[in-house]
Amino acid sequence: MRNDYNDMVSNYNEHKRYLILNIVNHLGAVSRTRLAVLTGYQPANITALTKQLIDEHILVETGSYSAGPGRKRTLLEINKNRLCAISISFSVSAITFIVAQFDGTILNEINIDFPKKLSEPDFLFHIITHIRQLLNAYQEKTILGIGICTPSNDPASYPIARFHPSYPRLVDWIHKVLLPELRKTFDIPASVFYDVTLAITAAQNFGAARGVNDFICVELSNGIGCSICCNGKAVTGANSLAGELGHTVVGAGGTVIGAGGTVLGGGGTAHKLCYCGKPDCIECYSSFPELVKCIRGALKHNVLSKLAIEPGSPITTRDIRLALEAGDQMCRYYVRQFANSLGIAIANAVMLLNPKLIVLYGHMLELGDYFLDTLKTAVHENTSLEMEVNITASPELEKLLPLGAAAEIFSLYLKRDNYSWVYQLPIMTDETGGMG
Repeated sequence: MRNDYNDMVSNYNEHKRYLILNIVNHLGAVSRTRLAVLTGYQPANITALTKQLIDEHILVETGSYSAGPGRKRTLLEINKNRLCAISISFSVSAITFIVAQFDGTILNEINIDFPKKLSEPDFLFHIITHIRQLLNAYQEKTILGIGICTPSNDPASYPIARFHPSYPRLVDWIHKVLLPELRKTFDIPASVFYDVTLAITAAQNFGAARGVNDFICVELSNGIGCSICCNGKAVTGANSLAGELGHTVVGAGGTVIGAGGTVLGGGGTAHKLCYCGKPDCIECYSSFPELVKCIRGALKHNVLSKLAIEPGSPITTRDIRLALEAGDQMCRYYVRQFANSLGIAIANAVMLLNPKLIVLYGHMLELGDYFLDTLKTAVHENTSLEMEVNITASPELEKLLPLGAAAEIFSLYLKRDNYSWVYQLPIMTDETGGMG
């Protein structure tokens, strides 16, 4: 009976600990007095609990506030410079490791290209080695966990690693080999997160969507993706595939044109066949590979251009941006067409979901202001006046997704799902100690 009582007391103290942490995480700098008001705990209890959290380097005193006559109140915050996470993400031809602080500041970023020939044991060895090096380099920090971001399930944006013939097998390897090995090797938590929600998580915690409950993130790269946040929650769908904006169809019927211009059937207006098997997906008109294909076709037909590239050389976003800035009419024509098509697709998503904010990310943003301004105009011109929506750009994919995985690690550490109601508390501009 005594052990049951001790367990109950221990669980209650743990609850109070995490309640305080989540309140401080949500409100920012907050005094012990206000914590006592918000929680209903005795001031002495709050003092004891916060002292323990300060001694463990989880909370830190950051200044003081005076609400009028009397003693100043010391403010407390999460020790954002001390608490960190390591994240791993897979991109087109590399694996990225980052070390991120609690506030989203990236302390270190390592991009490792996949060797031409790589066995599964060697691949695992590379990952373990780099994580060990990062842990040794940041021993003065408290690493709360390791977050793994699954690769995109989109052939247009992620050619599968050479030793994995299929996306399902790669994800299976992450869950059955990589994750258990990380948990066995390192004495910190490790978890896997799916990329469909990580852009949302990063934008909510570290980006432009802080405090916004209804928004979408749109990826503009080799593929066109969309992550959806409604009422503060990421929408994943029945099979975790919600947000396939790039594979929504913008036309139907007509003559279907395959790769290389081959007529595959039908009659009337020509339509492009997407690699997913459907004609006229958004990606057929608005993805970066399609833009490059159009530009190459124009160059092949000797259309005048200021593109400074050698014959047969790859065309990069930087090449196109420089040509746009130099007034290249051919590049402006195709970029305008692609931005307008993409803007219509995003406008349709706005009309369906009514988001307050659109967060754009991906390497197509490197095309510069001409592309971005044309895209924003197309979105606004194709939405009704009632649908007021802001549009902003976010960090590139290689940083956004691992930042999302780091945010998930921080959320797990705080047991945030158990205290979701805390994040409905109003964030006040003064430290009065009341609910406001």
